[in-house]
Amino acid sequence: MENIIEILIPLIPGAVIALVALGLGWIKGKGWIKEGFINEIETDVSAVVNEVYQEYVKEKKTAAADGKLTEEEKKHARQLALGKLKTLGTQKGKNYAKEWLVPVILDLIEKFVSNKKTGTNK
Repeated sequence: MENIIEILIPLIPGAVIALVALGLGWIKGKGWIKEGFINEIETDVSAVVNEVYQEYVKEKKTAAADGKLTEEEKKHARQLALGKLKTLGTQKGKNYAKEWLVPVILDLIEKFVSNKKTGTNK
């Protein structure tokens, strides 16, 4: 049983990203959220992830002996991205801090962080 758990744990982030993509597609299909709004959120998340990478992650990785972030630094980077996104949304007249939207945004942040690591786009 322990071996199965060890095998499944690395698959969790990919599964979460896939579920978010399916969920967003379903929501778009239902017309509950305008597709332009989701596209705008994705664009803004991508921008803040890149900004946090340039301002925080890159510096921390360079300073680390192994070139990697600690778990605490990863958590801090994601919180920085969420904070910057909320600020950007406010500047644009959007409320990215809505309770129902924050989990979607956090999943999008994970998606873009994963894409950045693998060098893929969206």
